[in-house]
Amino acid sequence: MDPAMIAKLKEAFGGELSADMLNKLWTTYSDEDGDQSLETLGELTAGIAHEINTPIQYVTDNVKYMQDATSQLLAVLATYQELLRDIPEPLQDKVGSAMAKHAVTDDDLDFMREELPEAAEQALTGLEQVIKIVSSVKSFAFPTGKDIVYADLGDIINATATVSRNEWKYLATLEVVVDQTIGLVPCYPGEIHQVLLNLIINAAHAIEDNKSRQLGMILVQARARGDFVEIMVSDDGCGVAEVNAAKIMEPFFTTKKAGRGSGQGLALSKKIVEESHNGTLSFQTAPDVGTTFIIRLPLIHAKGETEAA
Repeated sequence: MDPAMIAKLKEAFGGELSADMLNKLWTTYSDEDGDQSLETLGELTAGIAHEINTPIQYVTDNVKYMQDATSQLLAVLATYQELLRDIPEPLQDKVGSAMAKHAVTDDDLDFMREELPEAAEQALTGLEQVIKIVSSVKSFAFPTGKDIVYADLGDIINATATVSRNEWKYLATLEVVVDQTIGLVPCYPGEIHQVLLNLIINAAHAIEDNKSRQLGMILVQARARGDFVEIMVSDDGCGVAEVNAAKIMEPFFTTKKAGRGSGQGLALSKKIVEESHNGTLSFQTAPDVGTTFIIRLPLIHAKGETEAA
């Protein structure tokens, strides 16, 4: 439900739409958080396609180059083999003439020897990147069931960072730091993906709005804190103005321009963390310095639990 829809509702109600009505509408809407997650994934499809297309393109180009270069090398080697059978002693001129038929010089051979290994390495790097993206999408689409599962928080964070890369890669660098002493964490993985996605995208937008910076920094950290685990998403963006700080997690509140945000991401994230996970979602901010959102999840959950995801 975006601001335009709220305006239409107000008009339909004669300009009156009370806070109670808005809260009821929000409750109805946020109960469909699974659909919201799918909708967000749909909006990211173009970005994911771009991320897949880039490595696929240079994999294809390098494979084509290796194919052409290998064909030339095999032709040269075949010529060498033929000459070696017929020539009782070195005849450099004849060998040079035979090589010229294939338009291959010694310099060409040296170049191929140097470039073929590098091309193969780039091809493998591209394939690894494709595999990582596909794996992240699969992880992100983890179905949210009725039972809590034990999941690897590092995998969840890294997968979300990969899926959202098209949203931040031109605006910031993103670093993930996960405390390796954290064990598997009881949670709904799909919902935590959704929360982190909202926070990372918000961080990218905040950095974009901070005109004083060329390239910003997003830092996602996870650490154990007694019976809780903390996930912190920090940015060096524009920060949250004091006048907006108290309202930033309210349903439908947004400071973003039309078409960029509907004011549902943080409210939905707060609902997921607090109601589904018995945790807390808070933030610290300073205008023109940046913002850190802090998710606290209990390591012991009262609801049903299943084995590790």
